[in-house]
Amino acid sequence: TTIHAHGLRQDVKMDGTPTMSQDPVKVGDTFKYEWSFPDPGVYWYHPHIREDYQQGSGMYGAIVVEPKTANYWPASDADQTLILADALIDENGLLVPFESKADHTLMGRYGNLMLINGKTNWQTEVKANTVQRFYVANASSARPYRFALEGMKMKIVGSDNGRVGNERYVDALTLSPGERYIIDVVFDKPGNVAIKNNAPGVLSQIGTVKVTENTVASASAATYATLRTNQDVMDDIAALASKASSSKRLSLEMTMDMGSMSGSMSGGHMMPDGSMMGGGTTSTHMMPDGTMMDSNGNTVDPETAGIEWTDTGMSATGVKWKITDQDTSKSNDAVKWTFTKGDVVRITIKNDSNSMHPMQHPIHLHGQRFAIVSKNGKANTNIEWKDTATIPSG
Repeated sequence: TTIHAHGLRQDVKMDGTPTMSQDPVKVGDTFKYEWSFPDPGVYWYHPHIREDYQQGSGMYGAIVVEPKTANYWPASDADQTLILADALIDENGLLVPFESKADHTLMGRYGNLMLINGKTNWQTEVKANTVQRFYVANASSARPYRFALEGMKMKIVGSDNGRVGNERYVDALTLSPGERYIIDVVFDKPGNVAIKNNAPGVLSQIGTVKVTENTVASASAATYATLRTNQDVMDDIAALASKASSSKRLSLEMTMDMGSMSGSMSGGHMMPDGSMMGGGTTSTHMMPDGTMMDSNGNTVDPETAGIEWTDTGMSATGVKWKITDQDTSKSNDAVKWTFTKGDVVRITIKNDSNSMHPMQHPIHLHGQRFAIVSKNGKANTNIEWKDTATIPSG
């Protein structure tokens, strides 16, 4: 195996990518990792060989990097780390055996148990009228989450790589495998608050926050309503545009051997009940005002469109992801770019909605960070450093 510290900006020799940064560590051998931590925030580590099997068996953990400077984060009273994951369990409560190679959705597999910190129905206890900070990471091998605290506003204070440029309130957060967010919450009254996965077709409670009586608001709670602008982040990201030395264009699509159609056809995919999705039947498109519409004229929530939130039974037999450089027409391992340390590059990625099996893809750049400039031609107003991003189909 190897170990990848997901999100850490560091020397490639410590990155854990098989063959590129090191040889796989064989059974009985050892390898010493020396990691650096340049950015505050939440990161995580996992194997980088057969992630579907090793990661799906619980081999992962979180890394919380504390800031060196005072007041880097807004004031809070307590913090906890939440690692989201899932597991596929049989009727005897045991992990369903893995195949000899990744056999599902080309990444990992969706589980039938959703977990927080390795537990079902995870619980925690907090005081009312205090600011609680949650470091949230998605360690699933395939499942995206729509994370929510029922009835609560969450304040985003940090993303993949440190604090955000502009803090904001949200009702729910989309986290693809590998993504992280840091949120602050004030629970203003005692009682139980459900931790939920509000993904379409899922809508499941995955944990509980027990809020105990406390009538006196903390000093942190008194300043919670303030949404900070972190000018250092705003300025650093704003300066990127003028520094871009080159541009690259990538397209994402899923291709399939015609003899291995296993539940899929061109431009669409088959649901477990046999109904077809995608391929013009439920494709989405953007109206001039930015509203997302499906092919039947129904509005689509842009926060959840183009994402496969549940298991569609898609087999990986004969299937492969294809990432193509639009300027050279080279794909996958044939795409080779050379840059000099310090170069700023603009990359445009399109996820083809007309591929064999249109679905989202989480894009992760090892050892680097990036800022999302625009989505579907509209300027991105959420200014933050990322290393993992969800690219919905279309």
